[in-house]
Amino acid sequence: MVYAGHLCCVVWLHPYWAQQIREGEHTIKVGRDSSTSTIRVTSTDNYFLSDGLYVCDEQLENSKLLRLNVVRVHPVKPSSGSVPDSGSSGGDLQQAD
Repeated sequence: MVYAGHLCCVVWLHPYWAQQIREGEHTIKVGRDSSTSTIRVTSTDNYFLSDGLYVCDEQLENSKLLRLNVVRVHPVKPSSGSVPDSGSSGGDLQQAD
């Protein structure tokens, strides 16, 4: 979607256990590798290196800039009573006598 020009900014809200890409803002170019005609990136992050997706900027054709923001999301425990149980309709109904 980046290479096609539909996106230029992505925010990844990741759970604590997902460590694929380090937190922070990353500026990455996405383009067509001139030697293989496949889509590649200029990020040297281990996630992209381990999948063999990295190439230098000079090797990309028709590159697009991507701003990737990686933000860790901490789990939140719901307060008591905030989530209705599975048998409740959410309202307090009283049984008629």
